[in-house]
Amino acid sequence: MRRPQAPSPSFRVRLALLPTEQGGRHTAVRSGYRPNCWLGEVGGGERLYHDALFTLEEVSEIAPGETGIARLQPLYPDYWRDVTPGREAVVCEGRRVVGTAIVDEATASQQ
Repeated sequence: MRRPQAPSPSFRVRLALLPTEQGGRHTAVRSGYRPNCWLGEVGGGERLYHDALFTLEEVSEIAPGETGIARLQPLYPDYWRDVTPGREAVVCEGRRVVGTAIVDEATASQQ
């Protein structure tokens, strides 16, 4: 018999992309964007990155230097269970910082 899974966290965020001149992306992002997010350091001062899937709301794309609203769905939800509104995640492509995602609302979704 399978145990019921706990709801997976999901977040409504303000996704702000750095301008290209400041090291940001060269192209806009669309729904389905899947960068790494850094939530902070773990023991020993190492950075712990987590993949997340972004679905844009109200717009079809967010260009470098712009901000928009998106739904963030962590691909490894256990690392995100303690994330609350106001928390900032650094958005990275590899180790390159390309923006930030500030949590406006945390919700739970069944997977």
